[in-house]
Order: sequence, then structure tokens, then C-alpha cells
Amino acid sequence: MTDGRADATIASFAAAHDGVFPHKEALAAGLTQRQIDLRLRSGTWVRVLPRVYRNAATPVTDAAQRRAALWWAGGNAVLSHRSVATIWGLDGIECDGRPELTIAGDRHPRSRLVVVHRTLHLAPEDACRRDDLLLTRPTRTIIDLAAVLNEEALESALESARRMRLVTDDRLRLRLESLGGRGRVGATQLRTVLDAVAGRPPAEYMLEVKVARLLRSSALPEPVRQHPVRIFGRRYRLDFAWPHVCVALAADGRRYHDFQRDRTRWRHLGASGWRVLPVTWTDATRRWPTILRELQAALASAA
Repeated sequence: MTDGRADATIASFAAAHDGVFPHKEALAAGLTQRQIDLRLRSGTWVRVLPRVYRNAATPVTDAAQRRAALWWAGGNAVLSHRSVATIWGLDGIECDGRPELTIAGDRHPRSRLVVVHRTLHLAPEDACRRDDLLLTRPTRTIIDLAAVLNEEALESALESARRMRLVTDDRLRLRLESLGGRGRVGATQLRTVLDAVAGRPPAEYMLEVKVARLLRSSALPEPVRQHPVRIFGRRYRLDFAWPHVCVALAADGRRYHDFQRDRTRWRHLGASGWRVLPVTWTDATRRWPTILRELQAALASAA
């Protein structure tokens, strides 16, 4: 095969695989090791990881980095932890740009460009394929995240997974016990979070998780989560409600709320006797003592 045809074959392969390709594909296309080295020295190709390349004109993306990491690590490697959390669309995840892998067995590849976790055994039920990538399933992903996230971030991730029906509380508990029980890093933290959300509808966004945690740490009576009310023919749900006194707390994040729709909602609730206190991210992170005093006053006056 001529150089031109080989390059076209590789370009076609890379286009279907997030812009990257492994060393073996370059050889399979008909290039010699000398020709591969020439492309790397000239800058036509760029080494993403050992024996994984991209065309210099191809932009670097998270998807490309994840796929390259799997090819670099070889067999028994799966994408995991925060890398997979972003693929599943979980909330509360902050990544440093490096892909994360879990490698089963006694292999120990290392690179400063990849975060590698190791396990003696990865059960088939813990992994699946998505877009031709091998990655951990949502249940295993949440269990893994418990070892690397703080409790609030873990609760945000769990609540988003529950909301999207990617996991169930019972399945998580069963899998957690079978993966090591109380000796597993993060297991106690995950149990604490599971106990806190058990039997409750999942939070709809991160601000709601933060407010729920603040309320749990207060001395206030426990609110009803996602309390449904019907007013003037419309159905509303209140994030946190004390129905016996018609007081509610609304997690008011700009990203998820519509100005006019919210004003109509609050007007309807007010006309029917409800007192709704909106709480923004700034309120929850910087003004919570003030919000708590206002809420306590509202509950006391309503009672």
C-alpha cells in the first residue's frame, strides 16, 4: 500500500475513533516503523500516549484522551471514576483533564497523563460497552466515586443517577457489600449518603442537594421533599415543604428556572396561603445563617 493510501486509511479510522489511533492500526495500514517514526519526528503526527497517536491538525478532546488511555493500558482496563461519571452525565463531578482507568489483575502501567486505579478482579456485571468504549456501569461508578469525592459531591452524583434511573438504592447497597463491605475505601461515606436519601424522591439539581444537606444539619423539623400541590388547575412541586403550616423553601437556581413561570407559580402559591422562601446558590453558600433565621421565623409565625 502506498503512503497516501495508508494515510487515508488511518485518517478514516481516526475519524471514527475520536481522532486517535493506536500503533497497531498504523502497521495494519501498511506503514513501516521507519515511516511511523518519520511522521512523528516531522510533527505530522503527535504522540498522545505511548503507542497511541493523532494527526497534528486534530484537536485534543476529552473523548480522544479517554479512548487513547484505554488503548495505552491494553487488556483488563476500563474507564472508571470521574471519567465515566461525566459520560453518564452525573452532577457534582470536577475533573483535572486526565482520564481515569481501573485495571484488573497484576499489570501496573503508569503515566502522569492518566489516573490509574487497580483492582484484583472486575466482575462482568460491573462493566459495559458504550460507543465502543469499555467502562464501569453506573452502580459500580457510584461505588468507585465514594472513594474519591467528598460527601456532598458524592450525594450530588448519586442523586443525579437516581433521577435518571441509572441506579437503585437496593442495588447499590447489595453491590457495595459484595465488593468489600466495611473495609472498602468510601464505603462508610456511601452508606451515610444512601441512608440520608433512602425513601425520598431524588433531588433535581445540585443546589437542592446543598440545601437538603444544610436542612439536615439544622434543628428544624424534617421537610417533605418534592411536595405536590394543585392550585388554579395547575400542579406544582415544592422542593422542601412543611405542609401543616403551608411554608416552603424553593431552591432557586438560574440555570433551571424560568423568571416568568416562577413568578406565576409563587403568585398562585401565595394566593392559596403558601409562603415560599426562595434560596439561591449565594444564599446557600454565603448567607445560610440568615436564611435559616428567616425560615425559623416563617415556621413560627405560621404555627
